Amino acid sequence: KRQYQRRVRDQIEEERIKAHNGFITSGRVQGLLAVSRTLGDSFLYPYVTPEPFINVIELSADDEFLILACDGVWDVLSNDEAVQIVRPIIKDPMMASMRLRDYSYLLGSTDNISVMVIDFFP
Repeated sequence: KRQYQRRVRDQIEEERIKAHNGFITSGRVQGLLAVSRTLGDSFLYPYVTPEPFINVIELSADDEFLILACDGVWDVLSNDEAVQIVRPIIKDPMMASMRLRDYSYLLGSTDNISVMVIDFFP
């Protein structure tokens, strides 16, 4: 299980924001946005940036699939819960994506809900 989520509470992101004379209050950049890297929200630049965090990892035979999702999913589902939802239907990545979207909505997510599931062994 590998994971990485860039959130405002991440120390590296907090330091980057403060280096640009930005601030974090109530877990939000400039008191507005709960994430520090995003597409859109350009009025918060340079505190919030569209520059992606890039992490290069070597995949192993144990890595079955990848879940790419925005915070509307991760606000209401843990990584383990998402895996439990996806694993039984991974051979249909579109259905797995839609199921994660639907679960997130039904669990009360009030943020954007975007999901893409990629099967490494189709």
